[in-house]
Amino acid sequence: MPNLSIQKYLSNKIVWVYIISGGFVLCTALLGLFISSVQVPVPTILHIIWSHVSGMALMEEIPKNIDKIIWEIRVPRILLAALVGMSLALAGATFQGLLRNPLADPYTIGVSSGAALGAVVVLFFQIQVLGMFTLPLFAIVGGFFSLFIVFGLTRVANRSHSMETLILAGIIVSSFIGSFITLIIALSGEGLRQILFWLMGSVAMRGWSHVYLLLPFWLLGAGIILFHYRELNALSLGDTSASTLGFRSGKRRECS
Repeated sequence: MPNLSIQKYLSNKIVWVYIISGGFVLCTALLGLFISSVQVPVPTILHIIWSHVSGMALMEEIPKNIDKIIWEIRVPRILLAALVGMSLALAGATFQGLLRNPLADPYTIGVSSGAALGAVVVLFFQIQVLGMFTLPLFAIVGGFFSLFIVFGLTRVANRSHSMETLILAGIIVSSFIGSFITLIIALSGEGLRQILFWLMGSVAMRGWSHVYLLLPFWLLGAGIILFHYRELNALSLGDTSASTLGFRSGKRRECS
């Protein structure tokens, strides 16, 4: 009976964490939608969003520029920021399961640093190969390249892919790549502002095209991670427990 009471309390506590977190995200999104340099009444904003979602015609008294500010600027930026945040949350949860470290994140094994280097190279040299796809493509390639180096160093040092070796290799690679990023920033002239804005995660000058660009990758990544949630839960318990449950931790980390 006491065990059931404790379990019920913990379950209710987790539910409250979800409710508070969700409420905080919702309030932040509403603040970004309602508060800006251009003051628009809340009923007008809601009517504009509803008209675009439902396909209804706008009221004639609403100016076209106000409609464009709300639907073409504020709404896509909020959705883009939400997608980026959810992507980082999924990536962090995945790395925490793989590395058995509650503080693990994409920076731990150098993935974010490699992606940042790829993006900074595009901004510094003004590379335009595939239009708007150039920067994300180089960032993805940079992330995979750094991950390849980390696993290569781990295999050379310890073929069992131990967590400690993997984290140390990631820290080394991340620091090494960070020095290149600092060098490029130091050499940047007029493009310094653009590079710093990208590294800080600005959503300025972003619209629906960027939302459509990110959404398929987020859906694919979220689907893959949720499909393998059992393996991640097993790996978070340790290599021995994961092997007992039938999961090969070293092979799973290498595939991931």
